Amino acid sequence: MTSRSTRSSPAGTGARSTRGTVDVAAAVGLACAARITMKELAEVNDRVLDHQEKLIAALSLLPGCQVTGVRACACPDRARDL
Repeated sequence: MTSRSTRSSPAGTGARSTRGTVDVAAAVGLACAARITMKELAEVNDRVLDHQEKLIAALSLLPGCQVTGVRACACPDRARDL
């Protein structure tokens, strides 16, 4: 039994018990995950933009169909003349 003023810390807290140290493995893992995610994001972005161009081309062939707002749909980091 302990009094209210007694403080205890959980066992096996890892980084908490070694103040001032950096979890290098976690930092490296996070950097790798971020790099992979950015690469995948770029690939998905390219794929979506290709689908967008194909859809715009197909819709513009329909009689009476006018595609509007194309520039509003384009990604801001890519300069394109659609």
